[in-house]
Amino acid sequence: MHHECGITQRLLRRQKTMFRIAALDGWSQTLIAQRAGLSPSSVGEYARGATTISGPSFMKLAEVLPDELLSLLIPSGKHIVSAPDELDHDALGDLARDYVDAKVKAHRADSPMGPEIAPCEDAALRSKVTQLRAA
Repeated sequence: MHHECGITQRLLRRQKTMFRIAALDGWSQTLIAQRAGLSPSSVGEYARGATTISGPSFMKLAEVLPDELLSLLIPSGKHIVSAPDELDHDALGDLARDYVDAKVKAHRADSPMGPEIAPCEDAALRSKVTQLRAA
């Protein structure tokens, strides 16, 4: 039972963090309540960490809040990512191939840091990862 209490406390802290960051991003509690179809008092309780977000409320929040905010509710290293309705496998394949080609090139002896990835190569690779995630 003690373990469950620890999980609840972590969730309450994560909720408070999520709502604080949401407010900094322009998501007021009133706006969240209106868009998600939740009562302002429930959203206020979630934001203060007075009560945990229920399953149905989480589903409503997931319909309106950005994935980056929702990801603050789950354990570190985990992320909520929206899947695209349609997927262009050819375009995704081209982006993946471009990333792999750039990574292989970054490990060549004639690259700026030899087999190690140089900061300029790291920036380029990160840009390609961003393109992959957006695809």
